[in-house]
Amino acid sequence: MIKQERNSSGYKLLDLIGKEIKEILMKESCNDRFMYLYDTGNYWMAFEKSAFKLCTMYANAAVMPMRIVNVPFPVVAAGLEKRDFDAVTRSLECCYREADRRIYIVDGLPGSRYSKWHRRNVKDLLSDVSLARLARN
Repeated sequence: MIKQERNSSGYKLLDLIGKEIKEILMKESCNDRFMYLYDTGNYWMAFEKSAFKLCTMYANAAVMPMRIVNVPFPVVAAGLEKRDFDAVTRSLECCYREADRRIYIVDGLPGSRYSKWHRRNVKDLLSDVSLARLARN
């Protein structure tokens, strides 16, 4: 039973976040040319700017705003189901490929569209934090 749980998409996503989120976010902070995807079992996951690019290409992306321990700001991730992976990435140039990650070259990101998208997706997390602060005072 434990082995099966460790192979689940949720476990793999949590493992990826726990081990690599700081490096992922460093890449994403200055990313305007690539889409980084990480294999988590049933989904390929993207974070921040890569997640935005994925959402512009794939309307059915599962968008997940989240708070992560030791990360001072909300993070937005997006998931691409494996069954749709080839159809979505077919027209992209892959510049790096490993069993559990891919890097695709994509067009530059319009910063204003990304910023609006990010704010819209984390607004509930931000309002929850504001409510929690008010409750403490």
